[in-house]
Amino acid sequence: MKTPEEWLAESNPAERTKGSLKLFLGYAPGVGKTFSMLSEAIRRHSRGQDVVIGIVETHGRKGIAELASQMETVPRRMMDYKGTLFAEMDLDAILERKPLVVLVDELAHTNIPGCKNRKRYEDVLEILENKIDVISTVNIQHIESIAPTVRAITGVPVRETVPDWVLQVSDETVMVDLTPEALQNRMRRGDVYGTEKIEQALKNFKNSVHAWSNEVYSRPRPGTREVRQRSWRLGLSWALGCTLLGVTVSGGLLERHHRSEVARIAAEQHAAEQQKQLREQQARAQVSDEALLADVDSDVSRQVPSALEPLAQMMDETK
Repeated sequence: MKTPEEWLAESNPAERTKGSLKLFLGYAPGVGKTFSMLSEAIRRHSRGQDVVIGIVETHGRKGIAELASQMETVPRRMMDYKGTLFAEMDLDAILERKPLVVLVDELAHTNIPGCKNRKRYEDVLEILENKIDVISTVNIQHIESIAPTVRAITGVPVRETVPDWVLQVSDETVMVDLTPEALQNRMRRGDVYGTEKIEQALKNFKNSVHAWSNEVYSRPRPGTREVRQRSWRLGLSWALGCTLLGVTVSGGLLERHHRSEVARIAAEQHAAEQQKQLREQQARAQVSDEALLADVDSDVSRQVPSALEPLAQMMDETK
């Protein structure tokens, strides 16, 4: 039975020491990270939560702008850099406004020199320390440990990155997925980039497709650590290959390559796991046999002398 103090503790939970972070993680621009973030914010607002926009990048997308217009937005801070004005997220204004939840788009963004923090994720960490929840977005290729692999596979450097440990700070991570065909249709409608950029992006993408294919078909030996590492690299290369620069290969070519390669690697891993289990069973059987022999030897060493005592007595009596 609970004491009055225990009931009181449950009815009055301990005060939060920091805010919570929710990330919408995507494999490419245009898959719907910002849309998902805004949709959740609108749902929370309808339930009475105090939600504001710290910064949302519309990139000219009408659908995103329409959703953002339904929310309160903290005005951006205008920063002068080399004679050009940039609109950055106003961290101090957010902390002064102190909402329950703030939306911060594009976690990997690098702030203009003169801002309080160099990186946007550092702004987010400061907001969390002030007990404000954050909902944010990031693409997988911006994860710091993956950036070298991205360049090795595609030849395209990723200049803005987020340290891996920042993702571990996240209390919840939602993978926003979209088929290559659907993303391509979205691009053709102009929902991702301006139509004037599509042809150039397709042209740039061809070299990346060849690089991706070479990476996929350099097969590792099964049952090794390399297989596990390649499973991760394959997922990344497929993600990049599907939508690098916001473009996909028509007909779902990369998706079919991805699925066949994943099936092959899964079969290799299954075979390797079976071999491992067989070796472990054999090792356990050997240990069991050795233990049994040791027990038998012990029993014999104890039982033989006592069994021979009557024979020894008879031999003494016949002398």
